[in-house]
Amino acid sequence: MNKSHKLHIFDMDGTILDSMPMWATIASDYLDSYNIPHDDGVNKLIESYTLENAAKYFIKLGLNKTVDEIIKDIYDFSFNKYKYEIPAKPGMIELLKKLHESGDTICLLSASPVQCAKAAFDRLGILNFFNKLLSCQDLETDKTVPETFINVAASLGFKPKDTIVYEDALYSILSAKKAGCNTAAIYDDFAKNEWNEILKNADEIIVKPL
Repeated sequence: MNKSHKLHIFDMDGTILDSMPMWATIASDYLDSYNIPHDDGVNKLIESYTLENAAKYFIKLGLNKTVDEIIKDIYDFSFNKYKYEIPAKPGMIELLKKLHESGDTICLLSASPVQCAKAAFDRLGILNFFNKLLSCQDLETDKTVPETFINVAASLGFKPKDTIVYEDALYSILSAKKAGCNTAAIYDDFAKNEWNEILKNADEIIVKPL
């Protein structure tokens, strides 16, 4: 492998795609549709959850459905948004194209299902830029665990020191740093309260607030 060759691991929601407005209220909207009482912070609470873990939490709150039924409900709603509506964030298509043309390896690591990524990326014309699409659900892990980034990099033949992780969330940036990866921050309004901490911890700022 060329010593200059890098692995670029991209988050999707809030990083490549401007999808956080949808996810910001999806938990409360879904629970409200079944009249399930919940804390005001439920949307923030499940932010780092996989859909499976979110479904389990909804059941604990009193939702009388199976994990699979809840996942299907949320998936059906969100999939259509990804397929037909959600736009890319400013500058991200150009960045991905540039990295692809450089010959570097590009991987998606998202908490959302791979099928949603495929639908959105195909519509936006960026699907072919990716060497691999991964979902935390399929890996049965999440981004709070540094080993997640280590294992994904290893699966593509890279060490953390040769890996750049692109994220909008502080917890993911901190986890990637602990894994030994380089980090690049992308600003998202839904993480604006964490922006000062992100600035202190990220190695690079790709997109800054307007």
